Amino acid sequence: MNPLSALAQEFSPGKRVLVHAGPSESEAFQQFLSTNPDLARGVTFRGLFIPGLSRFDYAALHESAHIETIFANPAMRASFAAGKLALHPLHYSAWPGYLARHPADLAVLHLPPARNGVFSCGLAADTVEDIKRYAKRVAVLVNPELPFTLGGVALRAVEADAIFDAPGEVPEFPSETGDAAAGQIAASVAGLVSDGDCVQIGIGKVPAAILRALKGHRNLSLFGGMIVDEVVDLAEAGALAPGQSITTGIAVGSKRLHAFSAAGRAAFRGIAHTHSALEIAKQKNFISINSAIEVDLFGAINCESVKGRPISGVGGGTDYMRGARLSEGGRSVIALVAEAKGISRIVPRLEAGATSVARADIDILVTEFGIARLRDLSIDARAEAIISIAAPDHRTVLTQQWQHLRAGL
Repeated sequence: MNPLSALAQEFSPGKRVLVHAGPSESEAFQQFLSTNPDLARGVTFRGLFIPGLSRFDYAALHESAHIETIFANPAMRASFAAGKLALHPLHYSAWPGYLARHPADLAVLHLPPARNGVFSCGLAADTVEDIKRYAKRVAVLVNPELPFTLGGVALRAVEADAIFDAPGEVPEFPSETGDAAAGQIAASVAGLVSDGDCVQIGIGKVPAAILRALKGHRNLSLFGGMIVDEVVDLAEAGALAPGQSITTGIAVGSKRLHAFSAAGRAAFRGIAHTHSALEIAKQKNFISINSAIEVDLFGAINCESVKGRPISGVGGGTDYMRGARLSEGGRSVIALVAEAKGISRIVPRLEAGATSVARADIDILVTEFGIARLRDLSIDARAEAIISIAAPDHRTVLTQQWQHLRAGL
């Protein structure tokens, strides 16, 4: 008999179920639902289904099942096309408020065994810290393979409405290896980081390469939404400040990062803390480093769609860019490869509906061809600076396109 069988009584049509997603999704829970797909009839599954991390389509379990999230995850493309995925265009920081105003009927958490009667947040604290704000009932799937982490807590054991044993392998997400362009960008960005800075960085080939390039720095602290394997390398290289110098929402990596987290090297906190402009502003010399899909000549940024098709979400970039402006000595960096498959990722103007970050929020733009400091520039000087770090083969056309655009303003 499946140890999760009793969980079936928590499901019924019309229920809203908040799923512990990202690096903490439970394969045992997914297998249980796949074996009993009728449980998903009329159920709406909520979660931070981050592209590349979440690969299970809950809405595909049943024709009347739905998903509610802030990401257009390619793994759930069929459900989105069928109108079964409700995509909320929210900043990352706004998601907890939405959940608190519209609490789920049930939250299913994947956590390590409790200690002293308290469940830690495991590998993902994002919507799990203070979970009772976001769900009327809470079921905990206990997996001893998950690391018990420090920082915020999910809930006390006595507050859980149901607890199940759910052992199993913990998904691993080792970083991707970057190419020469990523290495060039990393070297430039590393030059913008000073010893003693507080760093926030996203996920992907370029961010991973940037972290590798920071190993020679000293007294760095990290404050952001996630940490990856390269953070362990920073610690081993002596780049991090002594003491509790890491605050994160989730840990996305291999077993070495899981062990690092279990050793108490990071404080795991929910989105209400990690993406709060007030908390970011407290971090002196905060430098936000994120990637993008496209940037236009006005400085507007697209982080979520390709040729009009959504593949991600607004994310937390704007939260950190605006928080960096409030930090004493703060600044923000957008790092992207200038072209992909011969197509420039610097464009004259973003398509309608493609703007994830407004032009007023951009600060520093970096490609493999250089650095453009944009914060205090006029629109004309800004366009010139952006064109100067585009791929050389595209600069003449971009200049002509800007002249045409400028004439029409």
